[in-house]
Amino acid sequence: MRASLQLTRLKKIKYWSRGQSPKLSQEAHPIESTLDSESECAASSKSPSDRPSCFSLDTEEHRECQQYFYSENTARRLAEAVLAFYEYDNSAIESNVCCLCTPAIAEVLHVEYNMNVTLLDIDDRFAYMPGYHHFDMTTNDPTKFGPFKTIIFDPPYFGIDMDQMARAVQSLGGSRPQLLVAFRRREEQQLLRAFNAFNLRPTTFALEYARVKPAKWTNYGLYANCDLIGIKRLKGGK
Repeated sequence: MRASLQLTRLKKIKYWSRGQSPKLSQEAHPIESTLDSESECAASSKSPSDRPSCFSLDTEEHRECQQYFYSENTARRLAEAVLAFYEYDNSAIESNVCCLCTPAIAEVLHVEYNMNVTLLDIDDRFAYMPGYHHFDMTTNDPTKFGPFKTIIFDPPYFGIDMDQMARAVQSLGGSRPQLLVAFRRREEQQLLRAFNAFNLRPTTFALEYARVKPAKWTNYGLYANCDLIGIKRLKGGK
């Protein structure tokens, strides 16, 4: 099975262009609608292209929805950690993995490995992926999905209560899923308190956001309750 799923380079696709490249951001607040304009975000997500890519500058980020894409390097490394854990088993990955507000990881798994993992997100541009489901954490019922054994989550940094996020993850993952969460380091303690039931700890993994200045990347950390290839928890946390 592994031999049939060797990494291939991402094929070039014709992307939607708005006529200008997005500017680099000083701060990132990754994807998920937490604003009153959530429905507007979803409506504006529709694109003339049926296969936009997180890795193309022609695919505009919806900053009003706190949408910031991972770099291709980060998305691929996270995807490969999951692939290695499940030993490249297509069926196991599709059944057990949830990309929660992480379309870049779902894209790598779908385009490069032909896997249809569950992607829960508000951006309907990614509906070309069979595993996509429109999902707003503030209104949708998470019990309709899962349970999943592995959840990769890049939540908003403001506008939604952390306890509400934790409850949504609990509903999606059951008793104790493997959980990876990207968050701002300066709010680490609030995150760890809200997700106390998951026993999250900081990891050594370095996050990169494609359109955030590299000097700002260290402001963000990946937290996990498991060790995967390339993702190791710090002993004792902070």
